[in-house]
Amino acid sequence: MFKSFKKIKEYVNLGSAMETLNAELDQLKCQIENSSNSIEFSEEVVGLSFVIRNEILNRMDEYNWAIQGPIKVPSISSTNISLFKAYTIILTKIRSLALNIDQETLELVNDVLEKGDTYCKLENIFKIQGGIIH
Repeated sequence: MFKSFKKIKEYVNLGSAMETLNAELDQLKCQIENSSNSIEFSEEVVGLSFVIRNEILNRMDEYNWAIQGPIKVPSISSTNISLFKAYTIILTKIRSLALNIDQETLELVNDVLEKGDTYCKLENIFKIQGGIIH
């Protein structure tokens, strides 16, 4: 019984994470567009991809929610949208930001999202620094 409560709580946390990350991606997009040197945002974009992997994709993997299930992400839509649409929008935004910087940043972002070597390196850095991100 308590397992279902945890799953519900995590779904609410997923929506909150999507809301926060979507807003951060929109803000970062404005900063990059107004910058004369977008490469200076490369680390921030890669870092956000790590947060997306941990806060969204890892949760989705762990709980295996129905991809067509509704979720509320106000910064994307004023009404419920499908989980698939919400996470697709967020992944498209992070990849678009990375590509606007350069191909190397896009490759790093994709590697993080796919839990590749870059993800493992970042995970070790955060563990060494006291587990800032769960």
